[in-house]
Amino acid sequence: MHHCEAFFVTKAKDNMNDRRLYSHPVEKSKGVIYGQTLMLNNYYAQKDFPEKIRHIKFIEQERGKTSILLTNNFTLPATDRKTQ
Repeated sequence: MHHCEAFFVTKAKDNMNDRRLYSHPVEKSKGVIYGQTLMLNNYYAQKDFPEKIRHIKFIEQERGKTSILLTNNFTLPATDRKTQ
């Protein structure tokens, strides 16, 4: 999917094994807690997806819960509903 220039958005698992490469500035007033660039550490995950991945943690204001999303799209802002 990534090599076809399509992008994905998925929820992160609690036991995800990753390493942070960069932290990005975020708009905390809009519910974004942090935005990071990661690489996956797990052997099979890294074999299947060896690219950098975007990691966004935000507060779902409607439900008051936090969620963590992963995407390969680095161009949309984290506050855009298309990435949430």
